[in-house]
Amino acid sequence: MAELKAENAFSIPGRVAVITGGAGGLGTSVARCFLTNGASVTLVDVSAPALRTAESALLRLKADLNLAGTVRTVQGDLSTADGVSGIAAAITSTHDEVDILVHCAGIRILNPTTFEPGEPLSALAAATQSLAWEDMEKSFRINVMAQYYLTAALLGLLGAAAKKNGGRDGRGCVICFSSAAGRHNAQFVPAYQISKAAVDHLVRIMAAEFADHYIRVNAIAPGIFPSGMCSIDENDPNSNLKLAFDMPARRPATLPSQTTYKIASIPADGIGPEVVEAGVEVLKALAETLGSFKLDFTHFDWSSDTYKKTDVPDHISLWGLRLAICQTFQQYANVRPTKVFRGTESPLRRCNVGDLDWVILRENSEGEYAGQGGRSHRGRPWETATEVSIFTRHGVERLMRFAFETAQSRPRKLLTVVTKSNAQRHGMVLWDEVAREVAKDFPDVTVDKMLVDAMTTRMVLKPESIDTIVATNLHADILSDLAAALAGSIGIAPTSNLDPTRENPSMFEPIHGSAFDITGKGIANPVGTFWTAAEMLAWLGEKDASAKLLEAVENVCESGVVTADLGGKATTKEVTAAVVEEIKKTLKPAK
Repeated sequence: MAELKAENAFSIPGRVAVITGGAGGLGTSVARCFLTNGASVTLVDVSAPALRTAESALLRLKADLNLAGTVRTVQGDLSTADGVSGIAAAITSTHDEVDILVHCAGIRILNPTTFEPGEPLSALAAATQSLAWEDMEKSFRINVMAQYYLTAALLGLLGAAAKKNGGRDGRGCVICFSSAAGRHNAQFVPAYQISKAAVDHLVRIMAAEFADHYIRVNAIAPGIFPSGMCSIDENDPNSNLKLAFDMPARRPATLPSQTTYKIASIPADGIGPEVVEAGVEVLKALAETLGSFKLDFTHFDWSSDTYKKTDVPDHISLWGLRLAICQTFQQYANVRPTKVFRGTESPLRRCNVGDLDWVILRENSEGEYAGQGGRSHRGRPWETATEVSIFTRHGVERLMRFAFETAQSRPRKLLTVVTKSNAQRHGMVLWDEVAREVAKDFPDVTVDKMLVDAMTTRMVLKPESIDTIVATNLHADILSDLAAALAGSIGIAPTSNLDPTRENPSMFEPIHGSAFDITGKGIANPVGTFWTAAEMLAWLGEKDASAKLLEAVENVCESGVVTADLGGKATTKEVTAAVVEEIKKTLKPAK
């Protein structure tokens, strides 16, 4: 039997979860899981006695395990408009935010007929007509309409939670329970099947509509689970298998004890294979040591040398790969953190660990790198080349909101908007205008504005005055390279290319280039790849593992095991081995 176990779930301390159908079956199991993992839960159900029973059980669990989360209940009928409104009002009166909304409430109506395949059409007609109009309507009210209207009523609370960290920590999440029955035929449950098929499509619609506000909507088909809609004979170990036989997977749902992340690694050119190999080695050591997640790597040799072997021009490895990935997958937020590691030195006088701690946010999908323009009259004295920058309000605003949310999530809540609007009087002015508009939604964030040339001076002379920076594709590209050098070496700097809506995969890479001058010498600095790996883990939700990896890297740097660009004598392999050893020596398996 599939069982929802707390140890198979995730850590969600301080989150607020609202669970419909929470007084029994799947809803109660979800509530137990969330409460055990640190969340506060609000149960919604039509049955007041069942709510009292579920609440008592959860409060006993809270006391037994000394859990921090709270338990609340809301009684109401999700099959009516007034019922949904009353439930939403009760939740709004006690919550400022909702991190997770789980729609477990559902109804499954069987047709009261004994029709069997092979009987005459008249029997089929009788079986089909036996489903009352009211039952079909009730199925849609509870299984579909309630999910839509309660989500709509709580959008403000979901949005307030989602924007806290730019959608990067899973807040503002809506989970709708679908069913495999919505995707295949099963006799005598048409109302249930049709309504569950509608849930699948409703989820797609809501996911698209809410994505710009970082509210994520997903559907789960839980498989065979004991509830009011599905009974399982505990004395018959094969009863759930019998029920599962009609499902597409031909088996009941199971929960893995570990999450497995599928990672595509692309070593690319120059020192790429050396540092990517080092990064994979360190990540594997971390996953093996902690034991809380697994990594499944697939390697793609998309280097220039590979394309040259087939006589394909080598520009495809950059123009046809990296930019295509970023733009196709809408990875519009390029995030480049910068800080001085323990054991390393900034070239700036009096700049110590903690004095330089920035995040640079770069627009990654348009701007100066939009690929617009061309060349004409090649080889003639009047040969002409144009490089056209493209700035759209949509593109600028979504990056600007992400920047404000990032600044809001950091202790100093300080954002510097960088443009060149004194000389570039169209696109840059649009940036300034959008920044002012978005700032109104973030009154707790302090905003200042700098011209890009003046910003370089400020970065060198007053690094302590900076926290979060947002700039165009070209400007932030240049500023982030300068920032890496000021932190000690471009070899330590990471990059995250993010789709904040999480509808597409994101890409992570160190800032440094191919460095053909040191390729094959074994002296490339792998720290940038390690930090990049830590950023990837944080994005995947493995924040504890991310912090532990970065701590291990800093410990190694502090011990003096660094490459030549940081003033040391260690090789790439020696730094990698030291980090792996530090991980195995200091970290313990996750509980």
